[in-house]
Amino acid sequence: MFVAGLSGITQISAGCYGAIALESNGKVWAWGWNAFGEVGDNTTIQRKTPVQVHGVNNVGDLSNISHIASGEAFFLALNATSGTVYAWGRNVVGQLGDNSTVNRWTPVQVSGLSGITQLSAGNNFSIALKNDGTVYTWGDNSSGQLGDNTIINRWTPVQVSGLSEITQVSGGNVFSIVLKNNGTVWTWGYNGVGSLGDNTIIQRKTPVQVHGVNDFEYLEGITSISIGSTSGGQLSAIKSDGTVYAWGSNGAGQLGDNTIIERHTPVQVLGVGGAGIFSVDTTPPDVEISASPISPTNATTVTYTFEFSKNVTGFTVDDINVTNGTRKDGTFDEVDGDTYTIEVDKLADGEQIVAVAAEACQDVAGNLNTEGTITVVMTNIVTSPGYSEGTVAGDRKWFKYYLGMDAVSGVIKAMLVAPKDGIGVRQGTFIRADILDPDTHKFISGQIYYINREGKIELYN
Repeated sequence: MFVAGLSGITQISAGCYGAIALESNGKVWAWGWNAFGEVGDNTTIQRKTPVQVHGVNNVGDLSNISHIASGEAFFLALNATSGTVYAWGRNVVGQLGDNSTVNRWTPVQVSGLSGITQLSAGNNFSIALKNDGTVYTWGDNSSGQLGDNTIINRWTPVQVSGLSEITQVSGGNVFSIVLKNNGTVWTWGYNGVGSLGDNTIIQRKTPVQVHGVNDFEYLEGITSISIGSTSGGQLSAIKSDGTVYAWGSNGAGQLGDNTIIERHTPVQVLGVGGAGIFSVDTTPPDVEISASPISPTNATTVTYTFEFSKNVTGFTVDDINVTNGTRKDGTFDEVDGDTYTIEVDKLADGEQIVAVAAEACQDVAGNLNTEGTITVVMTNIVTSPGYSEGTVAGDRKWFKYYLGMDAVSGVIKAMLVAPKDGIGVRQGTFIRADILDPDTHKFISGQIYYINREGKIELYN
């Protein structure tokens, strides 16, 4: 279903009683039941269409947000600049992290957090990843899901015991999962259906490492983790080779192993119809940039082509960075899903660099692109014939006599001139016709010519 009134949305998240959307300008929109103020518009009026979330303490609108997350009846937002966290909605067990259990109808700042890079939420608890790889949690802790070795609800953030070098966090119903930079996976909290993947159903109040398939050693080489839903008990992980693993609740076959058997350690997800192994595309799209013409001049408009290794979305003119040149307005064109072009003008002689930064766009699997760059050497052209400054070589003073640029090939034509009758004489000379090599920028020797006393050029026989 299309949500009316929204555009430029970069992220969405949904809880049990409402939904939230992040706009490209950093503004946040919400809609839903709103009995606990989770829409964030300083009311408890049900909203059937999006409204803009108000600012902290109901001042202005919430802005400069880079990431959002949703719990059962509350929402979280991350400040793009400071890494501080805002929360609003239901707060019965301190899940808003403001050292109270008062429901908040507009955002409040979570106590004591900064430098946060990623957010997630379970039903009634929150989890945050800091830029130093440590993890913080707050809210409901009835099953040890905060990972602080207690079952005490926390109204302000506490650091999860024994974790470092974490790259991804996710909160489930009453359990948590994180990914470490070495590709290992760690879990804690409720474990009644084997959601922690440690081959037990024992509740864990501190992190344990997820075991490997068939309980062999540990799960390794993981690049991404996910929880099926905040109300379910199934978890999944993607390996660097694109294969997928799952564990936990399986009453509806959600683990993809062609059974409905609860799994206390990971199983590998099977292919379509149970045949083979299911895998996802984990290869990022590369981009190759080419220029036409290959050897332009400072008077040439260059057409750059961006050829991605697969179809991408989200690639715009603003993702193209130009050094020593300007993008021509209205020339950016999507030829097809993997090919784009743009024209660029020259500002000065020397190198022109055109680049696409990493993570500017993504393929259908969500893989972000790698960076690409090209450097083109611009050559100064001579607009009218004439002599260069002379250079003494041997017993002659040599001059370059420029004839101008070929309008079709873009090659600069010139001659090397050596006086016959003395260093200072320009007429009555033998010369040889040369063309400037566009790749080496050196002159290529040609036939010998003669400039007569009238200054006319004649072929020397």
